[in-house]
Amino acid sequence: MSGDAIGNYQGGGAAGTLLGIDSAAAFATSDSDYGFRVQGPDGTATVTAANGDTVTDLASKFSSSGTGVSATAEVEATISNLTAADSGTLQIGTAGDTSDFALSEYGGDLEKLAEDIGKAGYNATVNDAGTELTITAQDVDGVTITDDGDADNTVQLNGGTANAQQTANAQLSFDSKDSFAITETGTTGGVGALIEAGETDVSGALSAVNSIDISSYQGSQDALDVIDGAIARIDAQRADLGAVQNRFQATIRNQSNIAENLEGAKSRIKDADFAAETAKLTQSQILQQASQTILAQANQRPQAALQLLG
Repeated sequence: MSGDAIGNYQGGGAAGTLLGIDSAAAFATSDSDYGFRVQGPDGTATVTAANGDTVTDLASKFSSSGTGVSATAEVEATISNLTAADSGTLQIGTAGDTSDFALSEYGGDLEKLAEDIGKAGYNATVNDAGTELTITAQDVDGVTITDDGDADNTVQLNGGTANAQQTANAQLSFDSKDSFAITETGTTGGVGALIEAGETDVSGALSAVNSIDISSYQGSQDALDVIDGAIARIDAQRADLGAVQNRFQATIRNQSNIAENLEGAKSRIKDADFAAETAKLTQSQILQQASQTILAQANQRPQAALQLLG
């Protein structure tokens, strides 16, 4: 239960072994399904990425697989080189919803853009130099800057090519209360390997309580999962100890009953039954007294005869 031994198990994300889903279109253009075998603390299941699924769809499938492994679609995108002359639309998540921002309205002001993104429910921070805006969002398929055909656009998304549609796709991150593994089960069609090249699976590594860092937005979000995992581990340990304690108490009660019954049997064998013995004593005394009375009367008859003769 020490701080370096409890937390939650995390895998995927922007670093290490991950599901390198290149775009939501990877499934939409596939004419076949793609499977993953999930081995988690609560069981094993197969999750299928079907034709038309998005990254958030797949995250929902992993989370509802009943294996104890949950998945989140996460994206981190950096906007740079935004000027007053730039136009086009910044989209976070699905196009056409309230997370569309017309870049021409901001006149190159990253602070104002970050403020509006924050109002939409996403985290957005501008660096100290005021030259880059970093967006961190969960439960979205990605971040896109659509081009309106203006050849003067210089804005870049994750260092991409200006004057073109630029996309930062969400990636799946996983967490669980205990170790887990996700492996590919193969495909028969057009979807390429979704697990990072050179890797065969996604596995969870312990994020311990003593490694929590809340100095950043992402660190704070991760800290919540780590603490939840630590609480779940403590609850499980308490449940295990409670079960052992219950078994001890049941054994103690059983042994106490055996000891009590044994003492009762021993007392019946060795100890006197005062009621029975008192009854026997009274019976013996009555018999003795009756015998003495009869004997006395028997002795009086010869004496009476001698008195008559004398």
